[in-house]
Amino acid sequence: MLTVYRPGSCYVTGTFFEELSTVLETLVTHGCPVIISGDFNIHVEDPSDASTLRLMELLSSMDLQQHVTLPTHQAGGTLDLVITFSDYDVDQLTVDPAGVVQTTV
Repeated sequence: MLTVYRPGSCYVTGTFFEELSTVLETLVTHGCPVIISGDFNIHVEDPSDASTLRLMELLSSMDLQQHVTLPTHQAGGTLDLVITFSDYDVDQLTVDPAGVVQTTV
């Protein structure tokens, strides 16, 4: 299991993609079955977004697929992802609606 958190308050940088690529290349090289999940803070529901295109191209080049298809943020958008190698079948994936998990201070 690999968990990724990229702060949404920061622009997506080339460094993020370079470091993610390095990690993914290591997983591919070792042939490890893996589930990658986390808060990428990249709007994968927007196919015209440059960061979305770059992330999807990277995943495709590593034979990875992203499984979350519903909004994961209160304001809409699919920012929290679950990714596996394309030969790994995900029979059922449940994502709680945005705002279900709340914290109080």
